[in-house]
Amino acid sequence: MRNLAPHIKRQRLFFEGKRNAPIGSEQIVDYFLRLSDLLKMRPIGEVVTSFSPDEGWAGWIHWTTSGGEFMAWDEPDGTGFFTVDIYTCRQRSGG
Repeated sequence: MRNLAPHIKRQRLFFEGKRNAPIGSEQIVDYFLRLSDLLKMRPIGEVVTSFSPDEGWAGWIHWTTSGGEFMAWDEPDGTGFFTVDIYTCRQRSGG
């Protein structure tokens, strides 16, 4: 695929997992605030969350030069599947 914006440095990390405890808006907000501290990212505004009985939970955070998305579903077997997508245009420091 052709790089449409070679002058913009961008990095993406996404991962998936299963959780063994219920999730809600408070847990998503707490997760993103802790992740902000860990990654040294500065939030712009509040964490946004939403819930749909059919689609599950979602959350989003806007960081300076970056953003993060969280999605969670309760599967029929009672386990909770989630996925996180972190995107940044911030330059890495160090090697």
